[in-house]
Amino acid sequence: MTMRCLLACLLAVMATSAEVEVRLRAQVLVGADRATLADAAELSGDQEAIARVAGLTVAELPTLTPVTIDARLITALATRAAAPATLRISGAGSVARRSRVFTVEELCAAAQAMVSDAATTVVRCTGSLVVPDAADLVLRAEPIDRYAVGEVPFRVRAMSGTKESARALVVLHLERNVEVVVAARDLERGEPIAPGDLRTERRRAERSDPAVVPTPELFAGQTPRRRILAGEMLTTALVVVAPVVRAGSTVSVVFPGQDFSVETQAVALADARLGERFGLRRVADGTVITAVAQPDGRIVLRQ
Repeated sequence: MTMRCLLACLLAVMATSAEVEVRLRAQVLVGADRATLADAAELSGDQEAIARVAGLTVAELPTLTPVTIDARLITALATRAAAPATLRISGAGSVARRSRVFTVEELCAAAQAMVSDAATTVVRCTGSLVVPDAADLVLRAEPIDRYAVGEVPFRVRAMSGTKESARALVVLHLERNVEVVVAARDLERGEPIAPGDLRTERRRAERSDPAVVPTPELFAGQTPRRRILAGEMLTTALVVVAPVVRAGSTVSVVFPGQDFSVETQAVALADARLGERFGLRRVADGTVITAVAQPDGRIVLRQ
């Protein structure tokens, strides 16, 4: 037998003869998603052998459910892993995942932290969360609906990386003040709106308010679709772009040619805005024609 074979046999005998005393703990809580032999038991004996078997996984702990640990389980796991030592096992016990309790106060605070520009009041919460502990465990909150005021539900999730452990529902009442545009005086239907006809004031936002609050510049030059009372809030639905041609007014209509153009007088049969086709009655012979109001101020015939 060669020297190399003798050395291999000697090492095998030494590894086999190494013994580790395994005294299982009665109850163990761990902060990871698996428990090792070193977590579940007190190990003594050959230090080199202990170093090799201490990291042996004895239980997977994805949830808070405890796992029973006994000599039969440890022996089976050690045999499967070809542990390089003889294990002397005593006792029995259980291992479980350490829990983390998120209180109602913490859940509500997570939802409120998502709202920095509104006064918040807690309406209700589904209750505290008890989840498996982890080093990267955090709370993440997000609103469920699009409303920025009134009663708004928030989904609050306990997250470990990209994995969700549990979730709760928190409902907050949000109160915001926004700057709105209101009429400084009564505005009649069809009356052009001047900058002096408007003012801004801060009001408590309502769910019916538009998502984007318009500015006074948006309304200047437009006309109300109906009478707007002083102090009433203006919205884009209440106004329309002012017509450049009024019904009943006499205007010059351009008949464009290839090398020339002809103008004629005609009476508008309806209000017309830029780019709109509208009817006119020609003054000379009463013929009804169709024209379009151009940005350069011309009224151009359209066949």
